[in-house]
Amino acid sequence: MQPRTSETPNKQLIVVVHGVGIRAAGESSDLVAAALDGGTAADNSTPQPEETQFRRRASDDFQLFETVAMGSDRLAATYPARLTRFRKFRGPFPAQDSPERVISDFYWGDVGGFASSAPALVVGLGRVMLGLAHVVRENALTVFPDLTSRWQAVLRGLARGAALAIHGPILAINITLLFGLGFIILLGDDTNLVSVLTAVCCLALAFRLHTYSLSFLLRHMGAYLGLMGLLLLLFTALDHVAPSPVVEPEESVRAERAERASSVLDRLKQASADEALPAQPPDKRSAFVIPWLDAQFRSALCSWKPLLEKPAIPQDAGKISRAECLSAHMAGPFLHAMRLQGLMVMIWSGIALVTLMFGLRWLALVVRADPRHHRDILMPTLSLMTLLWFLLIGLGWAAIAATYDKVGPGPIWATTTETASGCSWLSKLAELCGAFDPQLGLFATSLRGIWASVATLAVLILTGVIAWRYRQSVFRRLRPTRYMDDPDRIAEAARLIVPGLICGALAAMPMAILWLIATSAFADPAHCVGDPTGKLACWLELNTNSFLTWVVAAVAFGVPVLLRPLSQGINVGGDVIIYLNDLHWRRRPDAGPSRTFAEVALPVLSRLRKATLPLDQGYAFRLRIQSRLRSLVADLVDTEEPDRIDFISHSQGTVIALNVLGAEAQNWANDTRKISLITMGSPWRHLYHRYFPTSFPELTMPPPGVRRWVNIFRVDDFIGTHVRKTSPDEIAVNLGGHSNYWRDVEVKTILRRELDTTSPTETAG
Repeated sequence: MQPRTSETPNKQLIVVVHGVGIRAAGESSDLVAAALDGGTAADNSTPQPEETQFRRRASDDFQLFETVAMGSDRLAATYPARLTRFRKFRGPFPAQDSPERVISDFYWGDVGGFASSAPALVVGLGRVMLGLAHVVRENALTVFPDLTSRWQAVLRGLARGAALAIHGPILAINITLLFGLGFIILLGDDTNLVSVLTAVCCLALAFRLHTYSLSFLLRHMGAYLGLMGLLLLLFTALDHVAPSPVVEPEESVRAERAERASSVLDRLKQASADEALPAQPPDKRSAFVIPWLDAQFRSALCSWKPLLEKPAIPQDAGKISRAECLSAHMAGPFLHAMRLQGLMVMIWSGIALVTLMFGLRWLALVVRADPRHHRDILMPTLSLMTLLWFLLIGLGWAAIAATYDKVGPGPIWATTTETASGCSWLSKLAELCGAFDPQLGLFATSLRGIWASVATLAVLILTGVIAWRYRQSVFRRLRPTRYMDDPDRIAEAARLIVPGLICGALAAMPMAILWLIATSAFADPAHCVGDPTGKLACWLELNTNSFLTWVVAAVAFGVPVLLRPLSQGINVGGDVIIYLNDLHWRRRPDAGPSRTFAEVALPVLSRLRKATLPLDQGYAFRLRIQSRLRSLVADLVDTEEPDRIDFISHSQGTVIALNVLGAEAQNWANDTRKISLITMGSPWRHLYHRYFPTSFPELTMPPPGVRRWVNIFRVDDFIGTHVRKTSPDEIAVNLGGHSNYWRDVEVKTILRRELDTTSPTETAG
């Protein structure tokens, strides 16, 4: 029998910290067990004797309680783990003191993982977008670190403000419009009760978010929802007390003459000629707040109404003229919706300009070969947030636009011919149905940005293919032994996360938004005439509805096939992004919980909260995951009393393991118990330290208490690379990308060698 010494442990504990993509407890530990269950020696030369191999003896799934209550109900939750025992046989049966190997997985994925249902995907995508806002906040501190410079403070404020605008007023306005549309379907569009009920729903949802949510961004969106509700009530009250003036014939003459203009120059000439028209007599009633601005909103609404004073064909008999439209919509929910959409267009213009400004700055740094551009991801992150927002909200609006002609405008129980669709499938296929529908135009106004999303997606796919092909050609001839000769340059060539090509592709998003806003300002969408730019903008507007109808249909038919890969992608994004999620939106690590403008203006809201904002949970998900791992290992150390602890981690799991071991490894190690760490495909240096160096500093030595640290990575891994610049424990392996490290033959050989209990544990240099 082999004597038990500190260098030949009798019990070995292996803790596996998985990366993204693991969706159930026990998957990662089973992968490690399968990787270690081989019939070859560590040098892959001669078979091992049968009696010296570890054999599975038992497996146990169990639940542990969290040491910190994380939910708003302040109740401790449980999290799963799997423990598998292996023994070495030296005969027909294992001896009582034969070496034992215990493999325990740490399943942290349930913190950020979601189910694969459609509502869960929407929630998951929303969480990814919230996390991207925190990426902007934290990266702005890295790109503009000088806290004494007012100019850098302004730039940090612009970056944070753009992210907050997307998750605040933009999202709140769309939720308000969706609420209003539901009530219009139920009640019709000729009563201000729609606006009142919509305002009540917005205020109720805002109060709910403020009362129960711990996240600043959700309370921030709730504050703007409350503001939208108050604006709707104000619009309704002012329209009732001081409605907009009735349109007089002189104004309709100006409108019709402007529509006959064929170019921007002609419109300017007509505007100067209109000054000679007799002035409209003043109305006895007061105009709404700003008469000119209000007239522009009503004119934008009625631009979707075709001018058919004398219908030439029977199917156009139900359509109305612009003058009738302007008179009919001097008040009401549709006019309120246009006012909110005008506000949304202005906010989107500001966001696009800020994003474009950061893009131009990034381009200037690239031209000057300034290394600071390597850490600047403000422009691509804001562009990605915009892209995801348009895809999420645009899909919802498209679904409504596709079914609106069948259910509205209400009341929903009406059975008149006006609510039924008169378009055949052939006309729908020809994209002629509903092009001039008087109500669908309102939805199309909200969906202008979907074209920017489509264009950006196309450019992203093209540049992604180009970058992938380039990467394949570069690394096809690279040998792993040459990698550490110039690790940073080679890692940069393998990068697919925010390289220059992807940055250029994402820059198309703000440019496309600005182009759509600028062209729609002077191109009348109801008449495809004029200069080529106006015709193109008009064509986009008129075909938005029919295009999105087919998008919804394609998605509906493709959901059974696409749901699983789509859910996996969103789950992966959610798992990664929650680690950067700061519930407080704090500007300094020592600052208290951030407050929304509503909480600052109305201190009474703090006394109405059902959940107290915690002071010590800034990065709540990060701290929750780390707390789970600490409690799991502490429990295993007390119950199993291992002689050796080995941590194996992959991808995102390496960041979790390094954070926890940096604080706790010294407490778990002693003279007889050694701790080692194996990381695979670690994004610590390539992603986290590059963009967030304050939270994830550069590592040159193993964490205190860790005797040996081996980092395994593939030469073409676009996420996980080397962690330390020069180290004998950085092991590069052949091509294979970022996934399936556990099944790689070369990696399995390294794992067996490093986890062999018969070889002494070395000290890392």
